Amino acid sequence: VNRSCTALKFAVDGSLRLFGATSDQKVIVIKIHNASSSSLSHTREKGNDSKDIGKLNLNATLEHTLSMLPGGGSGFVPVTHLETTPDGMWLAAGRNAMGGGAVQ
Repeated sequence: VNRSCTALKFAVDGSLRLFGATSDQKVIVIKIHNASSSSLSHTREKGNDSKDIGKLNLNATLEHTLSMLPGGGSGFVPVTHLETTPDGMWLAAGRNAMGGGAVQ
């Protein structure tokens, strides 16, 4: 996606999904995969707080593109907030524009 991002949110249900709102009125859902194994994991040695992230081979897949309704009034109102339910079943997108806004 070659658009400016107006909001980002990682899923809290452990599904390794990233939700992003873009400047062209879309919300995208990206699935993150570890190409070298079936799950993302890191190693942590006792007494060492650094994660061994350098050994992960990550891939991303665009799962969905959701078109948002135009923001109310006379102009463009970008999505500024994304929230998911704890089980990952619902995504809420919010906008705010000078005293008015919407949740979709």
